[in-house]
Formats: sequence, C-alpha cells, structure tokens
Amino acid sequence: MLRKAAQWAIFPTWMRYAFMDIAFTTLVKEGYKKNSAVFACVQALAFGFSEPSMRLYSEDEVVEEGPLASLLQRPNPDMGMQMLLQYTITYAAIGGNCYWLKTRDRRGNVVEVWPLHDGQMQPVSGGTRMVDHYELLDGNGVTIENIPREDVVQFMWAVDPAQPWRGMGALVPCSREVDLDTEMTAYTFSLLKNNAVPPLALIVPPGEILQQFQLDRMRDQWVQKYGGDNRGTPAILEGGMDIKQLSFDVNTLAAEAMRSIPESRICAAFKVPAVVAMLWVGMQQMTYNNVEGMMRYFTEQTLTPLWRRFGSTLTRALADDFDLDVTTQVRFDTSSVVALQGRRLEMSEFVDRAVRGAYMTRNEARDLLGLPHTDGGDVFLMPFNLIPEGAVEAPAKAAVPVVEYKASDRRTARRAAALTIGRVLQSIRKTHEGWMAADVQRFFADLAAKVVERALALGESGVRDLALEIKVQRAGERFLDRLGMQEEKEQLTLPGLFQDSDWMDLLSVFGSWTYNIIEASWETLNLALGVDVTLDRNDPAVVAVVQTLGTRISQISQTTLDGVREVLAEGYRNGWSIDHIVAGDPDAGVPGLRDTVQGLAYRGPGGGWVRLTPEQRARMIARTELGTAQNSATVNRYGATGVDRVLVLDDGFDNSHEFCKAINNKVVPLSWAKEHPLCHPNCVRAYAPEYDAPVDEGAIAAAEAAGTCPFG
Repeated sequence: MLRKAAQWAIFPTWMRYAFMDIAFTTLVKEGYKKNSAVFACVQALAFGFSEPSMRLYSEDEVVEEGPLASLLQRPNPDMGMQMLLQYTITYAAIGGNCYWLKTRDRRGNVVEVWPLHDGQMQPVSGGTRMVDHYELLDGNGVTIENIPREDVVQFMWAVDPAQPWRGMGALVPCSREVDLDTEMTAYTFSLLKNNAVPPLALIVPPGEILQQFQLDRMRDQWVQKYGGDNRGTPAILEGGMDIKQLSFDVNTLAAEAMRSIPESRICAAFKVPAVVAMLWVGMQQMTYNNVEGMMRYFTEQTLTPLWRRFGSTLTRALADDFDLDVTTQVRFDTSSVVALQGRRLEMSEFVDRAVRGAYMTRNEARDLLGLPHTDGGDVFLMPFNLIPEGAVEAPAKAAVPVVEYKASDRRTARRAAALTIGRVLQSIRKTHEGWMAADVQRFFADLAAKVVERALALGESGVRDLALEIKVQRAGERFLDRLGMQEEKEQLTLPGLFQDSDWMDLLSVFGSWTYNIIEASWETLNLALGVDVTLDRNDPAVVAVVQTLGTRISQISQTTLDGVREVLAEGYRNGWSIDHIVAGDPDAGVPGLRDTVQGLAYRGPGGGWVRLTPEQRARMIARTELGTAQNSATVNRYGATGVDRVLVLDDGFDNSHEFCKAINNKVVPLSWAKEHPLCHPNCVRAYAPEYDAPVDEGAIAAAEAAGTCPFG
C-alpha cells in the first residue's frame, strides 16, 4: 500500500503549469507603483518583517559560528539579511511568492542565496510532489533553465486553491478596490487641475446670439480669470448671464466614503491596520494609545505568524544542505522587537509574581522569558523567615502523615536563604556602582574646571594671599588642636576658590542614587522579611538615609579642601606662579590644582603624596555611598519589622579589611549594624535578618582585635 501510495499522482498532467490571472509586472506597475495605499501597506510589512534578526538555534541556544550562521549574516555579496528579508516580504505580498535561489560552490555547499519574484521564476508541479522543479524565466515568460527543487526555497504569502503549488499575493483579491482607489485619486486630481470644480456651463440670456469667436473668447477669459491660481475667487456675471453645474460635485459623490472603503479593504488584504500604514481611514481615529495598540496587534497577528512560517520553511529547506538535526532551527530573534516589549513586560510581571509566590521555579520563569537555565534554578524561592511544612487536606476517614522538619534543617535552610539575600544585595550595589561613579566623576571634573578658572582669575597676588592665609590657618589649627577645640577648627575655610553652592550638584547626585539603590533593593528586602510593602519616598527607612547625605558631603568637601591647601602651600614654599600651581610638578610627584580637585591628592603619614585618579576616586565614593545607603535602609526596615539581630556578610574580595574578614558570617545585634553600615571605603558589607541563631558573643571584640574598623 505504501509503494502504491508513493506512485499516486497528486496533480494531473494538465495542471502542472501555472496560468497567472494577473502578471507580476502588472501587479507592480498598476498596484505597487501606482497606488499609495498598496505601497504604504507593503512598506509597513517590509520594515516590520525585517526588524528582528534571523538566527540559528540549537536546543534554544544561539549558534554564532558555522557555515549556516555565516550565511544568515551575509546571504550574498550585495545585501545583508535585513535587506534580503525586505525583498522577500515585498515580493511575497505583491506576487504571492518569493524564491531564494541557492548558489553552490564546486563541492556543492550552499554559499549564497538570492531573492527572485514571480516574474523571474515559476514552480512546476509534479505527479508525486507538490513541486517537481522550478523554471527560471527571462522576464518575458520564456524559460531559460530548469532549476531542481532542492536549489530553491519558496516562500508563499497565501495559498491559491486553484494552484496549490504557488502562492497568491494580497493584490489579487483586492485588485478592484485598488483600481477604485486609483480612479478616485485620478478623479480628484482632475477636479483640482480643472479649477477644482466639475464642468460648468455659462448660459447666455435669451435673445442673445454669439459668434463662435465670442464663445471661445468668453470661455478662455473665464478659465484665465477664475481657474489655476485664481480658483475660489468670486465670479461676477454681466449682461444677464447665468452659470449652471453640469455634473455632481465631490460632496455629492461622497468622496470620503468612496476613498475609505477601498483603503480599509486593501489594509485587510495585506493584514496591515490602517493606523500602522498611516492611511486616511486610520488617521481619522488615531490616538497615541491607539497607535501603540495597533502596532502590537500588527506585530502579534501578522508579523509573528509570518516569522514562524518563514523560519519553519527555511529550516526545512536548508536541513539537508547543512545537516541540521531535529533540535536545530532557524528562527527570528524577536527579543528586541519594540512592539513586543509590552508583552514581555507583562510576562515579566507575571513571572515575578509567580516566582515570589513560590509556585514557579526560577528556571521555569527563565523558560517563559526565553533565557537559559542557571545552576540551582530548579528551586522555589520563598521568604526565608518561612519554612515549608507538609500540609495535605485529609480525607474524611484517613489519617494524613505530616512531614516534620528538624530544627537543624530549619536553621540550615534559613542560613542558605540569608546568604542568597546578602549576595543579591551586593550584586545590586555592584550593578549601580559604575553608573553612579560616572555621575560623580562628571561632577568633580566640572568642579575642577571652576576652581582652576577662579584661581587663574585671582592672579599672582591673590594666590599668594591665599597661601599666606593657609599658613595662618595652619598655625590656628595647631593652636586649636592644643586647646581641643575641634569644632572651631572645622570652621576654617578656603575663600575665593570654593563656594557653598559648588556642592549642591553633588547633593543632587547623592540624593538621586540613594533613592535608586533603595528602590532596586526594596523587593529583595520584602522577600527577606516575608512582606509586600510598596516603596514610598516618605517611608521612615528612606527619610532616615536621606537625612545623612549632608554629613557625608561635608566630609568629602573637607577632604577636597585639605588637598587644595596642601597644593597651594607647596606652591607658596617653592615660589610657583599660578600656572605652575595649576599644572603641578609631575616630575617631583606634586599634583596640580586640577588633579587635586578632580581626583584626590593629600600627604600621607610619611610626608609623601598620595594620589587617586578621577576614576578611582569616583568609584570609591560611589561604592561607599551606595553601600551606606543600602545598608542603612536595610537595618531600618529590619528594625521596623521586629528583627533584632542580623547576619554579617562581609568577605570575599581582595580588598577586604581584616576586621571584615573576622566579622564575616557572624550574628550581631541590629543596633551595632545600624551604627556600622560600612567599615572602609571599599567595603562590601551586607546584612541579612537572623531568626534562629543567637548573637555571637565576643564576635565584635574578636574582629576589633584583628583590625580596627576605620569607620568605627
């Protein structure tokens, strides 16, 4: 039976050749090139269809290398894949088919593909196959060469039941609407060309007999006076003459409806919403939300099915040429399609709720988002102040065993969850660090430019006066030190080069990034505490952190002022000019004024200069501020929910302080954590709530014995 079925003729001999009702050249000339509605629909398809990249996937992983991956990047020497896709959808939408002709090297490998349309190629059906071979045409319908079916990839727009081996384009069923729309355009053009009104008749009063030359002159004068650029001006009739309209006007013909109906049907045939094609029938009811919704509808209902169908067709056509297995496919990468981002956001929100609700694992969530699995992702994420207990609804007459957890299992599970929470908080901080550092570096670059400009404006005498004032200040500082009057010492300023308003921009940077890091950490803290609290700028945990910004900015400004004092004093001792002070002495290792403000320069304990580049200083400030803000908000939230002790996560990096290494993984009181958000400028400390283990007695004393915390 199988052998007999293989010999059955699917199509009789007389059906083996296609007889097109409308030639491809006619569709292009009379439809695509002549009708603006058709052109708009085809262009919307071309630009939308070519937006995503076509990639090779093996078990959902992108294959970046190999012959087929290279072919998808550069299908032929004259065009990239995006351009080839525009050709493909344009040919298919107009004529119903697009053919990719494979070009092979001497070894038979496919090295190029070229797009052809219905005017260049046609399929020929065969007895046991849908297509036996293809005929390459010369443009006039004459066959040049027969092409084996294995050397052609055929994409069809829609199925033609009368000729199932070939596709039918959208222009064929809506050709009458295209002609009607074209005629309406031509009619409107003619009206505008001929005085913008239908033909008129000038009626001579009864009894008046005019010669032909008089009639000709009267007509020419009327056209000259009231036609062309003068159309629409009032007409004045003399001698009892009258005027009569001989045909219907545009309003009588309901031109708007006559134009809207063909446009809507053309859009329906091409499956392009009128709003997307920017046609009049769609522009009448267009709003911002309407456009966004129609773009998404067009992408999901038209482009997405086309992407899937074309990808499947290409996979099947290239499987034998590139030895593709069943797990390898050619697909469109729609992750970057703008119109689908709303759907991805909705899916992300659903996945987020599912993961936080503990009825979906992280790897299941990553599957839905099109992301690869991660190690340890096949677990349910639950608030670590909760431990799952066995709970099954009991039948009426049966005892249900209850799963019991040992206390040690409970502590182990919570400790593992606490470590995860801490690492997540540290990761969030690390992600924001580079962004904030860029803003901080820009601030100090602008501040350095202002200070240098002011220094140059002071001139030689002004700088020397500043240097003398510094010398006096230094004497005053030593005197205040002997008296123990630290507050008065901090009031000593450096007038002329700095202004109080200079630091307002830094306060804005700190305030913005403080809120950003708290916002990014908020849901993680919700998960740690097993609550669902919405972030509010007036939340006490947020307000308490913001109120401390001024103190830290004062510390940074004081450090900057001290460095500038050192540079000016160095210049005074050596008798430098203002330009010399600005430039510094690189050979001697003395920084200039700009470098001191933009980066950081000061004298170390041994009297030598300690210098940080602008990048290093910005990173250090960002790391310190983000860590302080995040940890301060963390302990404030923990305290608000009744947590009285925390687990310290404070190690794992080369720059970890000895104190940090000793206190790492120790349980300390929340009050201590509140007073010690960080230990040093590069500290990575994070806190997780502790519910089981008691406070590690002596842990803080042991850490202090290992090394004094600089920020303690």
